[in-house]
Amino acid sequence: MGKVKHKVILVTMIISLLTAIIIAGSMTYGFIKNNSNSLSMQRKSLKDDYDSRIKEQVEIAISMIDKINEKAKRGEITLDEAKKQSADLLRNLKFGNGGYFWADTVDGLNVVLLGSETEGKNRLNSQDSKGN
Repeated sequence: MGKVKHKVILVTMIISLLTAIIIAGSMTYGFIKNNSNSLSMQRKSLKDDYDSRIKEQVEIAISMIDKINEKAKRGEITLDEAKKQSADLLRNLKFGNGGYFWADTVDGLNVVLLGSETEGKNRLNSQDSKGN
């Protein structure tokens, strides 16, 4: 009778231990999956926020250039002076941590790029370090 009792207790303990392991594993998996989803959502939220802020900054820059263009249309300054003022404005505008503005014409001629040697050169066939 004692052997059977010990076997029943042993089987019960093994079943209880396996159940606890399965529950703990399931909870751990759920926690990891939930944490991963949360990180993905945070990453997307940060990217969307960054994109929104950049869009706002570009709209502000365009608005400032439009004001210079209006002066040229009214004859207060020449078109060349308006282009120079707009280029100087963009060259000096910054956003975020190290962000800057640049401007190219529709023909690919670079007008503003931080005063670099690229200014005044055509960039239509230029490639980045990845070949894009």
